[in-house]
Amino acid sequence: MKAETLLPLGKLDPGLRAPDDSLNLNEVTRDAATTESLGYQTLLMEETRDDPFQVLTMAALATRRVNIGTSVAIASASGLSETPHGSVTVTQISLCT
Repeated sequence: MKAETLLPLGKLDPGLRAPDDSLNLNEVTRDAATTESLGYQTLLMEETRDDPFQVLTMAALATRRVNIGTSVAIASASGLSETPHGSVTVTQISLCT
């Protein structure tokens, strides 16, 4: 069993450096399913420009056994920018095919 990984996939050292590729919302469900098929127990996402809760909802819809969660979600920062970030993320999710 593998403990956890972080979206976007390929960031194997959570918190130490930026991933090689930025998060692509069109790949979230595929990456979540891949995470599950590789035997990971948990799939995490940091709070960045995208709302992690909305993105992880997409991941949850594509998996059955993987635990879903945030590795960092700062409440004080979220309150100031929640609406703009949320609206951008919703728009990006709506464009996913």
